[in-house]
Amino acid sequence: MPLPRPLPHRTVKEEAQRHNGCIDEINDDRSGCVTLEQPYLEQEKAFFGAADLQIRSSPPIGTRVTFTLMIDPEDDCLRCGALGGAVARARSRSRSREDGRAPLRRKPQTVPPRVLSRSANGHTRTPATGTHELPETAKMLAAERACVADGADVFPADVESDEVKADVEEDAKSDAPDAAGGADEAKGPGLDEELRDHLKRELGRSSSGRFRKHLVAPPACKMWTGVIFKWSGETEEGWLLPDDDIRHDCLPTSGMVWFSHDHTEADLPDDPEGRRVQFLVYEQNGSLGAIFVKLVDADQTDGQRLRSPGSRARLECRPPSRSWQHPNHIDEAEDGEEEDEEDDQEVSGFGPSWFRMAEASNCRVAQSSYPATPYMNRLNRDDEDVDLDEEPPEVGWALAASVSAPKSSAASKSPANSAPSAPSAAQRLPLAVSSARQALQDEVSLVAQDLETHWSPAELKRRLMRYLSHGLEKLEKKSASLESWKEAAQMFLKESSTQFYWPCSGKPWYPEAEERIKPVLEMVAWELIQDCPGAGPGSKEVVQNMIEEEFVRYAEQRNFQDTVHNAVAESFNELEDDVRKKVITSLQKMHPGACEAVKAATGHRLKKIEAFVRQWMKDSMDRSYNAVKQQQKDIVFSEKRMTLLFKCLISPEGSEFSCLPRDLLNPDGTGRPPRNWKFIREAVIELVTRWQQNAKK
Repeated sequence: MPLPRPLPHRTVKEEAQRHNGCIDEINDDRSGCVTLEQPYLEQEKAFFGAADLQIRSSPPIGTRVTFTLMIDPEDDCLRCGALGGAVARARSRSRSREDGRAPLRRKPQTVPPRVLSRSANGHTRTPATGTHELPETAKMLAAERACVADGADVFPADVESDEVKADVEEDAKSDAPDAAGGADEAKGPGLDEELRDHLKRELGRSSSGRFRKHLVAPPACKMWTGVIFKWSGETEEGWLLPDDDIRHDCLPTSGMVWFSHDHTEADLPDDPEGRRVQFLVYEQNGSLGAIFVKLVDADQTDGQRLRSPGSRARLECRPPSRSWQHPNHIDEAEDGEEEDEEDDQEVSGFGPSWFRMAEASNCRVAQSSYPATPYMNRLNRDDEDVDLDEEPPEVGWALAASVSAPKSSAASKSPANSAPSAPSAAQRLPLAVSSARQALQDEVSLVAQDLETHWSPAELKRRLMRYLSHGLEKLEKKSASLESWKEAAQMFLKESSTQFYWPCSGKPWYPEAEERIKPVLEMVAWELIQDCPGAGPGSKEVVQNMIEEEFVRYAEQRNFQDTVHNAVAESFNELEDDVRKKVITSLQKMHPGACEAVKAATGHRLKKIEAFVRQWMKDSMDRSYNAVKQQQKDIVFSEKRMTLLFKCLISPEGSEFSCLPRDLLNPDGTGRPPRNWKFIREAVIELVTRWQQNAKK
């Protein structure tokens, strides 16, 4: 029976709405399923677990119950929440009227757009600036008007009375026509029904333990608008520069929003940088991202009017804040200009975070080599005294480079006239490493303390800290040569996982400890790169893939070494240990060269396998042949021994592993030659014949 993980509802009304059904099946662990009285989302059954029951004893089959419904898109089924006995709502309402108590009603309120977020105990709401609703999200906020009045808290679904529930539903129904009417009045590229369904599915894609996405509503416009500031065709992700400043605690200091190709409405052109787009912004797990990114014409404003040139203050370009926090907005008007309330509101939200309002000056920012976007062209056209081009953020380990504002070409060479520089790699890396080391200190003791029997918990923690801290130390030494966050993450993961794998892989608890160490490495790596330019929510998946690839590579190396040792032990079991060690060393050192040489081979797959075996046999056996004494050569390197050796290397018994390069095998690791492959004996005879001919010369 599937037991899906629940996903939170998107509105208060959906969360509080209770459905009816009958217990259809219940197990000993108090899990089971319910048959719905009315199908929901084309589903007739919903599943529940023991934690979802609000009934002390297990209800018998056929019991009529009420519950909330949650959607689990991963398992493609519904899940019950707060499952309890049926409630006679009509009786409760009649009793309240007989007692003379008027039902509690709340007048519909016009609430400003809100940044919706969910805490562990319920809903919390942070009002955003502005007094207009999004027409396309009016239905999503309709239930909130019924429950929110003058900033009052929303009643939790598990404590509100039946009267409140019934009246809230009636108020929500009375508000629905107003919301629909508001959507009809505003014409433009809003969210149609199909897009809203897509939004519902998109926001429910986080059922694997991550936090769900929460929409960040833009003030006084239908959708956010901006330009594509940076795009990477390799990773298919980039950064958007919004026209309006996003006032949100999760906004990075650059003022830009991350997005990926998966969140676009259509394929982007080859060079999308500078193109205007409209999009929605969401918050997930402490980061902002954009979804439903859609290209629009450069002259289309999507219902958002351009600011008046005369009401805009002068701008100067400043580097990101050293605190790495979202900077406070400074709104200062130019001397001698009059501003009304509307213009002041527009100017305060203008531009990204690093553009600050300042007094008029004679400063002139140097032209950037980065192509000017339509957003920048509008700035230059509206204010002739300011020649402003944005400097693209450096895609590197350090933060964005500082932008100097020289008064002349001569003054630009003076360090005193340059703007304050942003923290360099050498300045910010120790902070990130210190934070990562502390996170490692807190988590590493949980890796194997309940599995190790020889080392004490203190000794185990000391060893693991030494193994995993090696990557942080290597990162500090080579921080200046790193060019991107991927290189930083790759270096840390490679060094740390290597130091952990080889000493611990022989431990009996290693398989379980490996699964425990992966989340620790992921957490520490994310602690290092999360503030780096170019790193976004999708970077976590890249880090996870890096970790999996590293451990797969180590597992292959371990299998290769074990196979070589076993093959030599079986083929040269009667010889001295010194001879066996020389053969093992030759096989291990000559293997990478043979793998590289076979890449240039042509023909079908079997021909390439033959070329690899011939090359590896020649290089390794020649090295071993020259390393032993002359009187031992004929005894050690007989045709029988070498034939058995390479049969055990290519097709070992009792194992699916093969020493062949992975490129020559099928994706699932199959496709190795059979153990009685005749080519091995032919190659051995060819090798021995060559040795005999060289001995006669």
